[in-house]
Amino acid sequence: MERYEEAIATCQKALAVNPHFLAPHFLLAGIYSLLGREEEAQAEAAIVLKTSPNFSVETLRQRSVDRDQVRQERFLDALRKAGLK
Repeated sequence: MERYEEAIATCQKALAVNPHFLAPHFLLAGIYSLLGREEEAQAEAAIVLKTSPNFSVETLRQRSVDRDQVRQERFLDALRKAGLK
């Protein structure tokens, strides 16, 4: 829905409760990348890889419930741009 600022705020709230929760970190990596905020995207990607060294964009794709393939690919490409594989 491209309400990125709201999504960022929600992820930050989740991390305030549990800073080791992986999902908000990879979501932020993708959102920041989509917004062109590359340094922040890469910082979040680094946290993802530190927390879960075997993180895989392909595994995320397989587990995704998003049926909009265009939106899903755009987000997965943003994760790759942030430094996730």
